[in-house]
Amino acid sequence: MKILARNILLLALFISQLILSQTNNSNSDNKVKNLAIFWDTSLSMNDKNLSLELSFLDYYIKDKSDLTVQLIKFNTKVNAEQTFQIKKADWTLLKQKLTQTTYDGATSFNVLSDINYQLNDAYLVFTDGYQNQQILADSIKKPLVVVSSLEKTFFGTLQGKSNENQSHFIDLNAQSLTEALASIGIDVQATVGLKVKEIKKGNNKNFTKVSGTVYSSEGVLEGVNVVLMRTEKGVVTDKDGKFSMEAKIGDELKFSYLGFKTYNEIILEPEIKINLLTTETRLNTVVIEGKKTEELKEDSQGLASDKDKKRGYAQQTLTSDNFNAVETNIAQTVQGRVSGATLGQTDDLSQMIIRGGGTILMNQYPLIVLDGVPLARGDSGAGGSGKVDLSFIDPSNVAKVIVLKGLAATNRYGSEGGRGVIEITTKTATYNKKDYIPVDKALLHNNVYSEKLDSKQQAPIYLTDLNQSKSAEEAYQKYLILRESFGDSINFYFDVSDYFKQWNNPILSEQILSNVLELKFNNPAGLLALSFKYEANNDLDNQIFVNKRLLRLQPKNAQSYIDMAKNYVDQKFLTKAFYLYKRMVENSIENMNFSGAQVSLTTEFKSLLQNHQGLLPTENINPEFYKKEAINARLYFEWTSPDLAFEIQFVNPQNRFFSWTHSVDNDAKRIKDEKEQGFTSEEFLLIDAEKGEWLINLTNFGSSSIKDQVLKMVIYKNYGTPQQTKEVKVVNLEQYYQKTTLAKVKI
Repeated sequence: MKILARNILLLALFISQLILSQTNNSNSDNKVKNLAIFWDTSLSMNDKNLSLELSFLDYYIKDKSDLTVQLIKFNTKVNAEQTFQIKKADWTLLKQKLTQTTYDGATSFNVLSDINYQLNDAYLVFTDGYQNQQILADSIKKPLVVVSSLEKTFFGTLQGKSNENQSHFIDLNAQSLTEALASIGIDVQATVGLKVKEIKKGNNKNFTKVSGTVYSSEGVLEGVNVVLMRTEKGVVTDKDGKFSMEAKIGDELKFSYLGFKTYNEIILEPEIKINLLTTETRLNTVVIEGKKTEELKEDSQGLASDKDKKRGYAQQTLTSDNFNAVETNIAQTVQGRVSGATLGQTDDLSQMIIRGGGTILMNQYPLIVLDGVPLARGDSGAGGSGKVDLSFIDPSNVAKVIVLKGLAATNRYGSEGGRGVIEITTKTATYNKKDYIPVDKALLHNNVYSEKLDSKQQAPIYLTDLNQSKSAEEAYQKYLILRESFGDSINFYFDVSDYFKQWNNPILSEQILSNVLELKFNNPAGLLALSFKYEANNDLDNQIFVNKRLLRLQPKNAQSYIDMAKNYVDQKFLTKAFYLYKRMVENSIENMNFSGAQVSLTTEFKSLLQNHQGLLPTENINPEFYKKEAINARLYFEWTSPDLAFEIQFVNPQNRFFSWTHSVDNDAKRIKDEKEQGFTSEEFLLIDAEKGEWLINLTNFGSSSIKDQVLKMVIYKNYGTPQQTKEVKVVNLEQYYQKTTLAKVKI
């Protein structure tokens, strides 16, 4: 019995010691001596509740008393690092350092996996949890305490890369300070003898579901996409326009529906009503190509002869001397005698493919002009009219046939000449010029260019202010002030980022540009503009990151796939590029439609095949894709929204121009195709172009109410050859409401 009693007594003493030990160590770890504080300094953190986060940190430090604190301020990289020795919970110097923080740039969490910080006992990370530049590649070995006071908070990335069982994720906007401290084992009143002072956080409504109804001017809308921006999950409105989803106060919802303006709403109530406005769209169409040009002279007929009446664009001419007496139709007259041209599947002249061919779905047939009179075009598109009957043309009565290709020919014939022009002149028309003067009804008239435009734009007011700075530091402080007025515009960050390059500060320039990621991470138009800018800066890594984000946001948009294919080529992922281009050209990607972008896709696929022969598969590839053309220049345009309305004017060295207008007034069908298929690009080619200077003029017709009006122009010289060069220009369309010379291209 004595032995049993003694054992019971020992057991009781052991349990009491254990309870005492747990009481004395009620916090997460009183033995923390080395603390790392990661302080997110990205732009979005500028709206944090600093007082609330400092209060949390105050109680945390008082619970530990003596600490060595390693402060790491970071956005896309570490921008400040300092060590503080804290005695008796006096952290005055550390607090001053935190309150003096400047918030600027995007966010990357790669700093958290840096081996240099692995020796600390504990990690506090103050961030909203959103990572928008680079990807956190490595897992974080140490347990984290992640703290945010922002209404818009997302911990998913850090939860997936850390030890969730040991890490803590504290949303100070959703729980009280007392609850937050208790969740990491700090009972302030029990262990420190302090009463927690709660910081007012504003609206304390606590709901987890939001519902509502979406209307238009004509009533409720069924099928509206409603996306919770925090999680990127969504629902669709029912036949009564109603929806319901998990959300909380401060969450942001995006409402989108074809034909209506996308609308974002911050949730403040559990029941909401949304009214969507219809969009006002503009646009146009055309593919233009160029050709070798000579001095333009015309006779009174509007028809030019070979020698003394030259056309101002490349041409290939066949005269009666080239014809064979046994030929019985006009197709036999031309067949095999025109380079870069292939008769259609029925060997009919009206179905000639002058440039390329392949699986293009739009109308590829040329315009045929007989003695100055345009004939009805054949239609290669699905359901098109097919060939045109030319059997009435007697080859023995043909004086000459001129085949025109390229942009300069289109300068003469407008959009109808975009796929080439075949001019047929009969002997009857040339027999007696004094008595017979045909009129070329297809000819584009009044296109002689005589304007003198300025290629310089007035600098925005913020650049005028920055240009007066005497140092980079002075300029940066001005930028922070100007950001309060202009910080909603992506073009502000584009311009200021370029400005800081003159101070030879590429890190600061890149940081300022990355703010667009903070502002537009869920906005496709803004991200597309940023992709343009990264391409212009030759920053392939960040361009790829943005394009992948765009593909995630818009998985049904053709442009997302097109831009990713270009990136594959840039990365030398040739096999990936091959199969993606092949499927887009064949229009064989499920639930996708690339018909509107087929012309530029075919050009790029041909270039890929011709430049990497022997490295790529050749099965089931149309032989036409391997035929090389002398493309002196390829002008590729891409813009941020189908709603943008603008005009591009091409002026050849002989001062003949063609204008391509992107507006709903000129081509509503193209606008509809752009929106349905998700593409916003077009190409123009100069093939065997005349040597000299071509002008590219630009006018913006759009509304100033449209945000993120950005256009990209890529000028390729010697396209598809080892001598190819590339120049990228990013244009803020808001500065181009008057016609301006955008570029001069020398051939």
